[in-house]
Amino acid sequence: MKISIPFATLVFTLAFTPTSATLSIPSTNDTERAATLNATSFEIANVARQFLVGDTYYPLNPGPVMTIPSLYYTTLMSQVATLSALENPNASTIETALQALGPYKSLESFKAGYDALESAGLIDTPQAFDNSDENFGA
Repeated sequence: MKISIPFATLVFTLAFTPTSATLSIPSTNDTERAATLNATSFEIANVARQFLVGDTYYPLNPGPVMTIPSLYYTTLMSQVATLSALENPNASTIETALQALGPYKSLESFKAGYDALESAGLIDTPQAFDNSDENFGA
C-alpha cells in the first residue's frame, strides 16, 4: 500500500500541531460535572523535577510534585485514606499467633498456621498454597 505525500504530510502536521484540548466533551445537561472538570483542569501541572544523588541534582522528566495544595497531593491523600481503611484490626494478634505457631519449614506447617488463625476467627484459610513461592522456603 502506497501512501501519498500530501496525506503523509497532513498526518504528520496534525500529529505534531499543538492543541488546547479540553479534558472531556462538554455536555449542556451536566453543568456541575463541567464545572468540576474545568476547575480540575487548572490544577493539573507538570513542573521541572530534580533528583538529588550525593551533592548533585539530576533532572527528571517533568511531572507532578507534592505541593500543598495540589491535585497530586489531594490524590495521594485520598489513596492513603482508602488504604488505611483496609487495615486489619487483628494484625498484632495474628502476628503473635503466627510467631507462637512457628517455625514454618513446610507447606503443612504453613497450612496448620492458617488453620489455627481461621479456628480463632481471625482470617480465612487460603484455598490454594503455592509451595514454589519463596515465602514457603523454596
